[in-house]
Amino acid sequence: MGPNEFFGEVSFLTGVPRTANITTTVDSELLRIDRDELNEFAAEYPQLLRVMKECHEERIAEAMQRAKARA
Repeated sequence: MGPNEFFGEVSFLTGVPRTANITTTVDSELLRIDRDELNEFAAEYPQLLRVMKECHEERIAEAMQRAKARA
């Protein structure tokens, strides 16, 4: 991951408990947004939800490709 990227969208989009972990290799600043705050923000900026869904779909496709490559 790089600057201005996000993780944890799966929990927000699906309602399942968070499972994402990340380890940084350099000093980093992270922003934690709770579900209620993110819901309010997404209601005001609906494009946010679209971007999160697209990212989620891309990550699923990448995970499936990795799984197929291992098989």
